[in-house]
Amino acid sequence: APGSYVVASAFGKSSQWYRNVGAAPHVRISVGARRSAPATARLLGHDESMAAATAYARGHPRAWAALQPVLEATLGDPTEAMPMVALELTGRDGDQRG
Repeated sequence: APGSYVVASAFGKSSQWYRNVGAAPHVRISVGARRSAPATARLLGHDESMAAATAYARGHPRAWAALQPVLEATLGDPTEAMPMVALELTGRDGDQRG
């Protein structure tokens, strides 16, 4: 959805940034022309992570083919073990942007 992003933690749940956004979900992200935009992070559960990985693999088969071996070398089965974070851009007043 517009204003919504999913980011994978290729080094698992022990990755420092992953633990940081879990503890303090009000973050700032830079995407494209947006620089340091306010956002809210939410750690995805197993089913949501699986759905996101499957959707990415279907939507970007060439990128997934290159990325999958790297993730497997790091995590084993990336679709089973890769933790993910949803990032939702927020407005200045804290309301969700669409």
